[in-house]
Amino acid sequence: MANNCIQTPRRKSDSQAGAALFIDKCFLKLEIGLKEISGNLWFSLLILLLFDALSNPYAGIVHDARLYALQALSYIHPGRYAQDMFIQFNSQDSFTVFSPVYALFIKMAGLTTGTHILYMISKLLFFTGILLFFRELCRNRTIAFTSAAIVSLHDLQSVFFYINESFLTPRLAAMGFSLLALRGVIRSQTVLPLFFLFCATLFHPIMALGAG
Repeated sequence: MANNCIQTPRRKSDSQAGAALFIDKCFLKLEIGLKEISGNLWFSLLILLLFDALSNPYAGIVHDARLYALQALSYIHPGRYAQDMFIQFNSQDSFTVFSPVYALFIKMAGLTTGTHILYMISKLLFFTGILLFFRELCRNRTIAFTSAAIVSLHDLQSVFFYINESFLTPRLAAMGFSLLALRGVIRSQTVLPLFFLFCATLFHPIMALGAG
C-alpha cells in the first residue's frame, strides 16, 4: 500500500515530462519546417497562394472587377459601349495601362479565363511584394513568411475596399510593385525603387502614392 502511494506522484511526473517532451519535439519540427519553407522563395510563394486560395477564394467578375472588365471590353470594342455612362463620362482608365493589358488577356483566353489568369498573375506579384518586403524589414525569413501567411489567410477589409482582394483589380499589382519599391528603399537602392514605383503608377496612381 505504502509503495503504491509513493509511486503515484512519480508516475504523474513522468507523464508530464513525456507530454512536455512531445510538445517540444512538435515545436522543433514546426520550426524546422518553417525554416525549410521560408528558405525557398518560390515554394514560400506557392504555399502563400495555396493559403490564399483556401481562405480567400477567387470570386469571379464581381464588385469593381465588373467595371474594369467593362473598360477592357470597351478598349477591344470602342464603339460597342460608347453610350454607357461609366465609359461616356470617362474614368481613371485614361491614366493607367491596366485596360490594354487586361484586353490582351481577354483576346488570348476569353473574358472569364483571361480574367482568372491575370488575377493569378496579380496575386503572385502581390504576395511577392509582401514576402520580399517582410524579408527585408524583419531580416528573418521565418518571421517574414509567417507574417505573409497571416496576410494570405485574411482579406484585410478596410472601410472602403478589401486589400487582399478576391477579384481582379489593378490595385493588387500596384500594391505588389509598391512594396517592391519600399523594399528597395530599405536596401538603400535608387534605380529599382523608382522603376517599381513607376510600374505601380502605371497600374494604379492612387495606390502608388503610399509608396511614393
